Amino acid sequence: GPPATFELAVSSMVLSIVVSIPLGVLAAMRKNGWIDMLSRGISYFGASIPQFWLGYLLIFFFSVRLDWLPVEGRGTWQHLVLPTLTLSLVLIALYTRLLRSSVLEQLQETYVQYARTRGIRERMIMLKHVLKIAIAPLITSMGMNLGKLLTGTIIVEQVFSWPGFGRYFVEAIFNRDIPVIQCYVFLAACLFIVCNLLVDLVHLYMDPRISSKGRAEQ
Repeated sequence: GPPATFELAVSSMVLSIVVSIPLGVLAAMRKNGWIDMLSRGISYFGASIPQFWLGYLLIFFFSVRLDWLPVEGRGTWQHLVLPTLTLSLVLIALYTRLLRSSVLEQLQETYVQYARTRGIRERMIMLKHVLKIAIAPLITSMGMNLGKLLTGTIIVEQVFSWPGFGRYFVEAIFNRDIPVIQCYVFLAACLFIVCNLLVDLVHLYMDPRISSKGRAEQ
């Protein structure tokens, strides 16, 4: 149901943000270094591996072979680990690649060169100026992916028998429960609209030039 889907969505989004933001920034600041190579490897692996296969691999190693984590279901934090890792890897790959590219682009801008000539430390330039602008495409992608996560990740929920929206939707299809299917599609559309609206509001807050430009055009 909704609590299970929300729990999985939030944990996956938090883990992907915590990992991808520092990894993407460090990869851009240490271009062609070992951190950059590591981020590229994670990005290529996460973007190319199917989620259902990754889920079965994690189950095989951590549940069957090592017997560290439960195979399926929901109840304790241990049940949350494997589906969260399965969903987060794809997001980490996407966010790291986006942020690295955006930071590298901003580092070539004139304001960064000017700040360096004034003797401002590289860390302060990154935190106060570069990251504030470079994170914009990441926020847009997060809004889109949060809409997907909140409507239920059908494949992952099926693999781990997670009792969320996605699994409920699949059961409705097999049972030919048309009202449930229609309600799911309507809810998914509403969630995507709300997430996109929130992304626009965050952009407006982070970059006041957007509202100034809109007023100037009027």
